Amino acid sequence: MRPRRQRLLPLGSALLLLALVGAAPALTLRVELCQAGSVKLAGPVRIAAPNGAPLVVDQVSVAAADGALRSSGGTRWPNGTRFEPFQADSLAVTTSGTHHYRGVIVLHAVGARLSVVNHVDLEDYVQGVVPYEIDPDSQAAALAAQAVAARGFAVFRLRATPGAAPRCDFTVAATQAYRGTERENAGTVAAVRSTAGRVVLRRDELVESLYSDCCGGIVASAEDAWNSPQTGLASRWDRAADGAPRLDDAALGRWLSATEDSWCRANRLYRWSRTTPLGKVLSAATAWAREHPSRGRPGTVREVSVARRSPGGRVVELALRGDRGTATVRGDGMRWVFGDGDEALPSSLVRWGLDGGQMAFHGAGYGHGVGLCQTGAMAQAKAGRSAEQIIAFYYDGARVGAIPAR
Repeated sequence: MRPRRQRLLPLGSALLLLALVGAAPALTLRVELCQAGSVKLAGPVRIAAPNGAPLVVDQVSVAAADGALRSSGGTRWPNGTRFEPFQADSLAVTTSGTHHYRGVIVLHAVGARLSVVNHVDLEDYVQGVVPYEIDPDSQAAALAAQAVAARGFAVFRLRATPGAAPRCDFTVAATQAYRGTERENAGTVAAVRSTAGRVVLRRDELVESLYSDCCGGIVASAEDAWNSPQTGLASRWDRAADGAPRLDDAALGRWLSATEDSWCRANRLYRWSRTTPLGKVLSAATAWAREHPSRGRPGTVREVSVARRSPGGRVVELALRGDRGTATVRGDGMRWVFGDGDEALPSSLVRWGLDGGQMAFHGAGYGHGVGLCQTGAMAQAKAGRSAEQIIAFYYDGARVGAIPAR
């Protein structure tokens, strides 16, 4: 049954409301933390194999062996064996580093590696996301807005791809930062608990509540970033004025040089510049095209140019022209044409030109820019705006409400 629309209470009153009407129904997520050669689990740990009696140990190291699991002591377990906290609320999970997770760890052999999957309650999951996605010492309203966005994003992804993988619903690598309990503090815990079961809705429809570090002054639409229009994810200025921005290449150049009164202007990448040797740019673009032949086969790339911008100035179509033809790159993925890691462009809100054999880039923001701008949310919270107001600002026509029925 779809919940009735009702006047929203301030998020600070949500705990009282939950006490009166009961908490939201429990929802368990299956989140793949990583794939690793081996994993160490410490707790104590209760080991519950599908075909054996439970066993409690202080710690255990497990690796993949012939399509199943094997401990360092030689004990074998089938795939899907559960490793649960025993007389504790979390397990220490060590792969390349150590993090503590609530819920249950379920292991699967995938070739010579282990798929490490956390079966965790939705609210515990959100509690492990918020302090890793936003400054955990932020104002209460910013933390609450982040909790609402993170929860809605997880539920949207869960419903969008039901049964997509037999062992997990989604992965940390492809979705949100989720690192367990270490960075929790009183503020982040309160933000999650006071918003329990609350998500971003537009006309009672669940919004894929995406967010990024810094929009650079212009919030992107889902269409700008991925050529995929979505409800609640429209482009707008990140400032008090309403309306969608309109910037062609020339206007974008003037705008990047000006001082704009945007909510996210405190971010170190609100405005950014870099220069890269032209030869390095063309070499990276050539390598990218070879790895993505479905986008075209340009051969050796000789020129990189903007084929189309969004009305808000973002590059939505990039042309790679080479000695054999042209490849086309669409949306936010253009950032990785110029290199991986630190070599990737911070955002697609960028323009460039040649300067003495160097490619000079000038841009704004960090991330895809769609939905909530985390830097802007923190600034709005400091200015006294509520979490509901922050959500309504960044998600077009949206409000905070209970998780809807499917």
